[in-house]
Amino acid sequence: MKLKWPLWKDEGKGEGEKNAHSLSSLISLIEERELVKNHPQDLKGQKVLEVAPSLSSLVPLLKSEKGAKLSVSLKDSVVSHGENLPFLSASFDVVFLRLPFFKGPQGKILREGARVLESGGRLVMSVLHPFSLMVQQEFLKNSTVEEGMTPGFERYLRIFGEQGLKLEAVKEVFYDNSLRKFLSTEDEKKKWEVLKRTPLEIIFWLRKN
Repeated sequence: MKLKWPLWKDEGKGEGEKNAHSLSSLISLIEERELVKNHPQDLKGQKVLEVAPSLSSLVPLLKSEKGAKLSVSLKDSVVSHGENLPFLSASFDVVFLRLPFFKGPQGKILREGARVLESGGRLVMSVLHPFSLMVQQEFLKNSTVEEGMTPGFERYLRIFGEQGLKLEAVKEVFYDNSLRKFLSTEDEKKKWEVLKRTPLEIIFWLRKN
């Protein structure tokens, strides 16, 4: 079954409801849970950089719940063309690369994230799962994607090694059951039957040597 994104329709809904029903909002909620609520990391007194194109920033939560000293969030305008991050090398203790909707070369932004990270610092990276239906459908259109990165995990692992990033943990995130409450039509429910058996994104926790 070929799916269109976003999965559900927004016609007739207010602006707030449209935002709440977007795929971007769903991923933002999932990452709030996985990167902040459910993860026992302590950021007290640490300098944190977040790169999060098209996603709600986690900076307020990183400060209030994790004690981050300095948090900087870069949105679409800074990273839309895969530009170099505007910071000196080794400027941050922790870097969050939240890239499910990043349209530029993921390999380059990953290298930049490693560059601005201090030795011994942590890098957390989230991307659409290479085996998600969205990525697979896109790969059928462009089977030569390399820095983007697809098709599997080996391209990420290669860059991790090149940049001295040691993989400490990884989590595959599947479609959350909370999505079901947004489905109303029979067509949407049929699509959910396909989606609920597939991954949505993958999160890497790494440390710089």
